[in-house]
Amino acid sequence: MLQDVLGKDQPRVPIFAFYICVVVMLCYHATSYHLLDSEMIEDRYLVDQYTVTFAEAQYSVTDEEFAQDNSIYIEYEADSSFFTSHTGFGYLLVTVSYDETSGIPLDQCDSVSVNIPPTGANADWQNEKNTLSGASDDCSNIDLIVYVYPEYTGEEYTEGNFDAEEITVPWTEKSHGEGTFTIEIDVSSSSPAPPPSPQDNGEEVTVTWTAVFFDVDATLQPLG
Repeated sequence: MLQDVLGKDQPRVPIFAFYICVVVMLCYHATSYHLLDSEMIEDRYLVDQYTVTFAEAQYSVTDEEFAQDNSIYIEYEADSSFFTSHTGFGYLLVTVSYDETSGIPLDQCDSVSVNIPPTGANADWQNEKNTLSGASDDCSNIDLIVYVYPEYTGEEYTEGNFDAEEITVPWTEKSHGEGTFTIEIDVSSSSPAPPPSPQDNGEEVTVTWTAVFFDVDATLQPLG
């Protein structure tokens, strides 16, 4: 290039004109890329991002049973209409409550232990967050939880690389939660004094089943 410009025997004007054209072309392409094409190129690599949320609905039923010094079993099965009106069955809450009902003076609360065997219903029985057993000897409530839909937490998350239908379909399996849940309740009665004093013969136990169903939604996040 220097030889062309500084050479003594070369016509200078055409050479200058040629190099000016080259510089102008380079400047145009650089400007075009940074101001126009770069934005188009970036758009090619943008991936749609969706916010996935869950709206929960709770349905509760209550069972009451009298338990003596033995085991009793209470069963629960979610209403079939819940499966059709919602996307899926998230988890099952179980609360066992009781009071000292013997009416004997100075009689203390009996010992109650409960257990939900991991059988019968189709649930995520291996979930580490499950609480399938508990006990009480002071009349406090015993709270249990069974996670039904695999990997369901109810928490919002972000998903990309798929469209809204592809994101929501994995949450629409209706078989999760079908079947019968069973709770086993053991009551150990205690009396303030031995016979012939009045003896505590058991407790009235209340079991509240709360089925938590959910509806999933995937909302496209705005670009930018």
